[in-house]
Amino acid sequence: MFLMCSEQYKTSYSYFNLGVASYNLGLYDEAEKVLGVVNFMDSSNTLTWAYLTLSLLNKKDPPINAAFETMNEALKLGLADQSLLVEIFDACLRVGQYKAARDVQEHLLQVMVGNKWSKRVRALFVQMCDVIKSHERLEVNSKLSDDLWGLCNQFLTQFNSQNESLHEQMKQYVALLSCTLECLPSDNKSLVPAIFL
Repeated sequence: MFLMCSEQYKTSYSYFNLGVASYNLGLYDEAEKVLGVVNFMDSSNTLTWAYLTLSLLNKKDPPINAAFETMNEALKLGLADQSLLVEIFDACLRVGQYKAARDVQEHLLQVMVGNKWSKRVRALFVQMCDVIKSHERLEVNSKLSDDLWGLCNQFLTQFNSQNESLHEQMKQYVALLSCTLECLPSDNKSLVPAIFL
């Protein structure tokens, strides 16, 4: 049905819906082609870039560089669909792209707190980086995840949020940064430079 509509009405909207339908059916090669047409017609649609990223990451042999570029474009254009951001985060983890997963998670957290708190959450990311670096230099003997979660708790207290989803995403972020996510390989030491630097 979407194919007939796309052929008859040749608009970016009709092709976008065909691409999303192909993606949802697991036809990732077809989705990539159709969403590429949509991008040619309108390269400013963040949802197109997001679904193109997901199509690339879900392919049997994902083209990581192309997926990373499309993901960056979606983030640069201000992707604000939280469910798509979570899906991209999970896909990045699945293919072992931990730095990309971190970038997506940071963007998701900024979307969740809104413009008013965006500057403060970016400051939190810098503080967390400093904590990680001090742990790498072995300047502290505490557990990394506890120190990172302490910073998040301070932020959440200031933010005064009862939002369960925000708490859950902060926990995911801390788990990723402290290499305690279940999907990460057990050799945590080798992940540290890949995730944080």
